[in-house]
Amino acid sequence: MTTGMIETEKGCIDWEEMADSYINEDGDEVEGNTYVRINNLTVKEEFQNNGVARSLLEKAVKLIRECFDGQIKIVACPKADYVDIERLAEFYDEYCDEVIPSAN
Repeated sequence: MTTGMIETEKGCIDWEEMADSYINEDGDEVEGNTYVRINNLTVKEEFQNNGVARSLLEKAVKLIRECFDGQIKIVACPKADYVDIERLAEFYDEYCDEVIPSAN
């Protein structure tokens, strides 16, 4: 299973391997395609807008690709009210196969 975390004094990012599930014709829940989901990408406020998020995301994607060749998805969940969700999703879209909207 592919899981990991990068943590620095400026921020952190973590990820885990997951699988879609669906109900088959017999009514059983079945595990579908696997993917890696990046759950959290956090940069401390004093280091924001200095390329830290980009650097963490690039390193994480590189590590994930070294051991996993499937889809990479990321949860777009801004940690602050002033973050533009559309801009955040566009940024994530550069590195990941799918951007998952936050449930918040």
